[in-house]
Amino acid sequence: YFPLQVMNTILGSGFTSRINMNLREDKGYSYGARSGFSYRRGAGPFTASAGVQTAVTKESVIEFLKEIRGIRGEIPVTAAELEYNKQSLVRRLPAGFETVDQIASQLANSVIYNLPDNYFTDYAARVNAVTLEDVNRVANKYLTPDKLAIVVVGDRKTIESGLKAIEGLDDSIIYLDPEGNTIQ
Repeated sequence: YFPLQVMNTILGSGFTSRINMNLREDKGYSYGARSGFSYRRGAGPFTASAGVQTAVTKESVIEFLKEIRGIRGEIPVTAAELEYNKQSLVRRLPAGFETVDQIASQLANSVIYNLPDNYFTDYAARVNAVTLEDVNRVANKYLTPDKLAIVVVGDRKTIESGLKAIEGLDDSIIYLDPEGNTIQ
């Protein structure tokens, strides 16, 4: 869990994450781009998302895939990235306890996920124990670019040709109407 949290903070859950810096700051395609794991008692999905300008839909999908592939090894995580993002996770923990609602939510999650009593007291130590090897291991185990379901919502006439031009996507595009029914 902790290596996965650190890896995703680097990839997409922090403002300075690779995905957000690429799509928002470098390219200007989106006001905000992010990724995350939906933790459940069983397996949950990994999602990465952004609202992007229609004209750069193709380019945005390419950049998302580049960042997901990159953190798996094509663009290795640096020691500086690792340390910065571990500290970011540790420093933002208190913000989850600022209101009564947040405290109640944290307590509910402790019960729902059967967290140990020392989860919060040991949090910083567990985050700080994450190594580059841990980050690389979980990135390669849980991020599988060739198995992603890529969902794009937009004007088909405007974005279809660009999406079909992305290597590996052209044969696997499925079109759905607003109710989720397959269309041609």
